[in-house]
Amino acid sequence: MTSGNDGTTQLTVGVEEEYLLVDPVTREVDPAGDQVVALASSSGLGDRVSVELTRYQVEARTDPHVESKDLGEQIRAMRAAVADSAAQLNLRIVSSGSPVLGPAAPPPLSRGPRYALSAATFRALDDEQTACALHIHIGMPDLTRAVQVSNHMRCRLPVLIALSANSPYWLGRDTGYASWRTMAWARWPVSGPPPYFASRGHFDDLVGGLLEAGAILDRGGLYWDIRPSHHVPTLEIRVADAVTTAEETLLLCAVVRALAATALKAVADGEPAPRPRPEVLRAACWRAARDGLTGHSLDPVTSALIPSPVHIEQCLAAVEPALRDHGDLELVRTGWNRLCADGNGADRQRVVHQRRSSLPDVVDHLITHTAPPDPRAVPMASWPVPLDAGPAGGGRGAVMQDRPMKNTSRRSVLASAAAVAAGLPTLNAVVGTGATPAAAADQYKSNTDLYTRTAAKEGTDWMRRFRIGAPVQVTDNARSTSSAVSSTAVIAPHGGGIEAGTSELCLAVAGYTPFDANTDPAAAALPGEPQRDYWMFEAIANSTAQHVTATHCDDPAALAVCANNLYAVSLHGFDDTTVKKIIIGGRDERLKRNLLAAFTKYGLTSPATDADRDVTVVFAGATDPINGDDPANIANRTRTGAGAQLELSTALRQAMFGDFSGAAKRRTTAGVPSTAAPYADHFWNGFVGAVREAVKNHELGLDSLG
Repeated sequence: MTSGNDGTTQLTVGVEEEYLLVDPVTREVDPAGDQVVALASSSGLGDRVSVELTRYQVEARTDPHVESKDLGEQIRAMRAAVADSAAQLNLRIVSSGSPVLGPAAPPPLSRGPRYALSAATFRALDDEQTACALHIHIGMPDLTRAVQVSNHMRCRLPVLIALSANSPYWLGRDTGYASWRTMAWARWPVSGPPPYFASRGHFDDLVGGLLEAGAILDRGGLYWDIRPSHHVPTLEIRVADAVTTAEETLLLCAVVRALAATALKAVADGEPAPRPRPEVLRAACWRAARDGLTGHSLDPVTSALIPSPVHIEQCLAAVEPALRDHGDLELVRTGWNRLCADGNGADRQRVVHQRRSSLPDVVDHLITHTAPPDPRAVPMASWPVPLDAGPAGGGRGAVMQDRPMKNTSRRSVLASAAAVAAGLPTLNAVVGTGATPAAAADQYKSNTDLYTRTAAKEGTDWMRRFRIGAPVQVTDNARSTSSAVSSTAVIAPHGGGIEAGTSELCLAVAGYTPFDANTDPAAAALPGEPQRDYWMFEAIANSTAQHVTATHCDDPAALAVCANNLYAVSLHGFDDTTVKKIIIGGRDERLKRNLLAAFTKYGLTSPATDADRDVTVVFAGATDPINGDDPANIANRTRTGAGAQLELSTALRQAMFGDFSGAAKRRTTAGVPSTAAPYADHFWNGFVGAVREAVKNHELGLDSLG
């Protein structure tokens, strides 16, 4: 701890990073940890580099720092030194929470009496510990306050898990989790969230009892997610996966230090630490490990489920003063915006794999971003896109070449978080001159509120249709046995009579002909078209009263469909009976560009001989109330935290159906010209075909307008 020029106390921060060694040809982990450590130590790292439990791993450490800039420089230099040492053995390093490829367990353990004793004591628990973490050390004045700060920080562990999750694959398979490492470590006798300590004496007594019971070998065997360090005067936060980039390490260090500083102030002010029920805290950590930045986060203090990005933004708002005091506010804003745009490490690994179902591509991605030849050359937001790259070879960093994706500016994260925390609408909800949604005022604050507070009956007044696990599906509303992660979901949150026509369009884009809810969807599958996951809410009676804003959608099936997919396209309608118009919104900028290009290709935006065949297509403005940019919007609740929202005017939707008067009529006249809609085939086929093509191009990693 040091004092700043303005008299504020500034905490020191240092890190331990663990890396995996991989063969650049096979992309499997390689047991050369002791050799790499010897080379890295002699090259200048000295005792700041050491072996880990398995010989697939290497650990490197920084000095304590006050300035994040200095810490970042040392992290990058440290990674470069370990990578150069590995390259001398024709190996590469990757910073990932788990091995993507490798031989089956058990792993070869490092030599030495401690590791031999661990194997004898914990036996098969060592078999799945080829897992790498990021350990962050925050300087503490004494053990008493370290224990008190731990008490205050426990409730923030789910946020840190979601931010750092970077272990979706385990030895050749997708686990379905964002952080499988968290689950692997949870089996140890002293692991997971630490208990609440009534005092330093309580801590000492508990540790003594665990030693006597043989549950730990020594104080270094306290594998709690937060612990007072046994060898330096710090509080060690151990919950994070090893993250891919040095920039992400810096982001997490800044957040953790701000959490610790905020907790120290609370201790000094006599504020009691939150005491969530242990079972709820453990469940919250499990949910964060499973879902990462997507889905809902369980607040361990209130037991409320809230969108994960909103939960994180609330946390960042709470520690904003500490971030400012340490000069880290802009660093955290920038880093969090990048994660919102591009996903955490687990999301990005899955996106790379999705390109051509290649786990070697994932390893190449990790190699490139762990220790780039020029640390400034590969920003955190860059993903590999070539589909024809061969095995990595040559010196350090000679792997697939990356093309950076374009970042777009986001609204102020912390300002939005403050609004959410205060129960106020976010900026996008109160500012803008865009179109008016087809049902502008909500009577219900969520789908759950609608389902439980109304006398309306499912199947009579409203219904839901969905499919998870396409394309193998037997009946509607049933889950099939398919791959853990699909590509793109299609959803219609306001179908049926709310925003008429969106239900039928949802089915068509997902690869089905519009069908009655009581028929088997397999019979309606369009030949030659991929079938995709979908979800829709459909109002049958009293339609407008059943509108629930997309940012408040908490339908379990909708959340599951989106969380099962990397991307989503959400279809909506807005009131405008005079102009045929599409407004493209959402957080996935590349998908939005692909959609605009496809609409142009399919003749919807090109000047037509007959002006009645033309459609106005625009991107939503930054302040447009229906721009779909909110992280809580159901379209953005995917594994990548982003999707696209398409708003169609009433005039355009009417023009797609020969008879727009009711659901039964729309099902049978979709794309069928009539006197009322003479170009229904043009608008229906153009829209459906364009969205399908845009989605396909997006999944291939293309950027039609980039």
